[in-house]
Amino acid sequence: MSHSPRTVGRRAGVCLAGALTLIAPAALTGTAQAASAFSATSAVLDATNTVAPQSTFKQFLTDAQDTGTTRVIVGLQTKFDPAQAASASAVPGLRRRVAAARADVVAAGGSGAKVVRSFDSLPYVAMSLTPAAVRALQASGTVASIQEDQAYKPLLADTTQLIESAPEVTRGYGGSGETIAILDDGIVSAHPFIAGRLVDEACFTSPSISPGFHCPNGTATQTGPGAAEFDAAAHGVYPSHSTSVAGVAAGKREPSGTYDGVAPGANIMPVNVFTASVTYESDWMAGLQYVLDRANAGAPIAAVNMSFGSTTATTGACDTLPAKSIIDALRAKGIPSIISAGNDNASDRVNSPACISSAIAVGATTKADAVVNTYNSSSQIALWAPGWDVITSQADGTGYIGYGTMSGTSFAAPHVAGAWADYVQRYPGTSVNDVLAAFQSTGKPITDPRNGVTRSRINVAASFGRWAFVVSTLASTASYTPSVTLQGNSTGASNSVEHTATGWYTVHFPNIGNPTSANIQVRGWQDSTNRCVPSGSGTSGSTGNVIVRCFTPAGTPVDATFTISIQVNEAKATKTSGYLTTIDGTTSTTPPAKRQANSTGATNTVNRITTGRYSASFPGFTGAVGNPQVTATGTSGNFCQIVPPLSVSSVDVACYSPAGTPADTTFSLSFASQQVYTGRKGGYIYANNATATTAYTPTGDATWNSAGGVNTSRKTATGEYEVVLPGVPGTRVAPQVSATEAGVNPRWCTPYLWSTVGSDAHVTVKCTDAAGTPADARFSLNYATSVV
Repeated sequence: MSHSPRTVGRRAGVCLAGALTLIAPAALTGTAQAASAFSATSAVLDATNTVAPQSTFKQFLTDAQDTGTTRVIVGLQTKFDPAQAASASAVPGLRRRVAAARADVVAAGGSGAKVVRSFDSLPYVAMSLTPAAVRALQASGTVASIQEDQAYKPLLADTTQLIESAPEVTRGYGGSGETIAILDDGIVSAHPFIAGRLVDEACFTSPSISPGFHCPNGTATQTGPGAAEFDAAAHGVYPSHSTSVAGVAAGKREPSGTYDGVAPGANIMPVNVFTASVTYESDWMAGLQYVLDRANAGAPIAAVNMSFGSTTATTGACDTLPAKSIIDALRAKGIPSIISAGNDNASDRVNSPACISSAIAVGATTKADAVVNTYNSSSQIALWAPGWDVITSQADGTGYIGYGTMSGTSFAAPHVAGAWADYVQRYPGTSVNDVLAAFQSTGKPITDPRNGVTRSRINVAASFGRWAFVVSTLASTASYTPSVTLQGNSTGASNSVEHTATGWYTVHFPNIGNPTSANIQVRGWQDSTNRCVPSGSGTSGSTGNVIVRCFTPAGTPVDATFTISIQVNEAKATKTSGYLTTIDGTTSTTPPAKRQANSTGATNTVNRITTGRYSASFPGFTGAVGNPQVTATGTSGNFCQIVPPLSVSSVDVACYSPAGTPADTTFSLSFASQQVYTGRKGGYIYANNATATTAYTPTGDATWNSAGGVNTSRKTATGEYEVVLPGVPGTRVAPQVSATEAGVNPRWCTPYLWSTVGSDAHVTVKCTDAAGTPADARFSLNYATSVV
């Protein structure tokens, strides 16, 4: 950073004067649990005939008698469904029901009942009650529930390198077009790390409790520009916690800076919900209601960050809190409430409101991926994120603006909120459950030694999926790096090829990770007869290494040119895509979890029909027929092809010996619909007419073009075809081609040449029979570029 860092004393469990340490909510404990927990707790709540038990009023009567008034949140007798609150069309009716029920309660409370905070479409009202008002409401039967309006305290970026958000930011996925709502204290809008990106500001405070701490307009509520501005006069040396949290989530470096926040392209929606050093549940509920209202009005809100919590941790879910209604409604809208777990040295609980089951609870780790003992942890934690010595923006009421290190689960949560914005920019429309599942299934597993709880420390690049390709043009060179036009790597690294023996190669893909869990496809290139296959894989640090072996049609090792593509976790980050790699060709099988993926979360299976014939199932796939690709794996020289007709949920495969005899064979099979590499240009086509010499577009829906063009194919000679993909670049690609013939017609098809003619990509495909003689064939071509 360009400023001298100022380190503020913040450590877990410590709340120093002017030092805030944030916490996170208890969250879902796994992918399956995430879905079930929310569906079970977001059911319709009908409190119309519910009356709060008489016993619940006793404590509030005592409080009111001791202090003159008591502050409570009253549940209204009205019908509430989170889905209605998340639907712009249903909100008007919901508001009418809420208003009517609120009027009944206010009237029943009499002159001693003062409305502190009301909610347009939530079945609650915050009130200040005298003893007489408590008795009146108790006797009225109009109250569905009554609870304390609790006070919550704030709990106290080079870490972006650790969670690997920086590579995706470099490639344009930094949350652009998305908004992160930061519910916290006032924000210093002039700080250069966040300046110019504040939108839809708001303020909800309780100055009646702490005079002098109010919104900039002097009242308890304000919206619009400047509404969340930090009050320097009121706070003095007290630092702006919101400024530090927002910097982690979405800070954007100055010209001389070193690091961005996690989502530097995102806008920030600051919502000040603090009165002095605390926030009341009714105030931050009002803040969440404001966020939902803006989302219903069309604001592109990716996530809400809440880095505050109760002063003590809670075991189990705290789903009786009034705030669960609005957290459920936001989640129904596709907006997660991301909350820090707290810093109370607890290993079996998290703070409220993190304990709400439909929130996303975040625990904190160090830069060395160790769990901090003084931070809260339990099975309620959904994710880990860095929260120790995090470099971020700092500001206070003295006029200081700079940078320094901050620690606490408060700074873990905004890492997740920023990552969420990055993810939904790349994959718009993805549900909360699916984004959470992507983070949980691709992050680095870390176990808390105190309780044995293992959760993923988020890794943004891994959750997006990774891909790489190489067109190997030098068949016998010992080791070389292909030109940039003949390779691509989603992490920006440079791939290389090593020739180790006749027909043996090792392709190195830096930063791709373990190829064991990847979809790998290999084809010969500019040689329509030789057959190349993946025959093994491994890792060297973060570099994925794939062994490729090439054979003549007779099965003899031979030096050859080839294309290879690899995709890791892509199917977990996209819609209607999947892959599987078999490890036994002699039986029906379910490939191990690390050797398959399915974008719907289902488990793929392979049914062996007879010798060399298989049917692979991709459960959950619906919609358009996509593009299947298959390659044999191993060391035998066998080859495989797709067997038509193509289907959206299952793919038949036939495998052969070099002589063309059906043979049990292991293989790698992929399927994708309406996409190639995520976010990249390309297309595919199922050329289902092997003899047409006039350009045609295949019937059905097994063709797609990222530019919206209409792909065509035509036969130019025996076994030779020209495919045109209008509007798609003709460079920086690694085409893959699978023959799609019936099981009695073994064929081998490869990409031969490709180029750009005008603005269109032209690809030559050549097909042979088992002996290597040119032969007409149907085929499935996938053409994926590294161009955005």
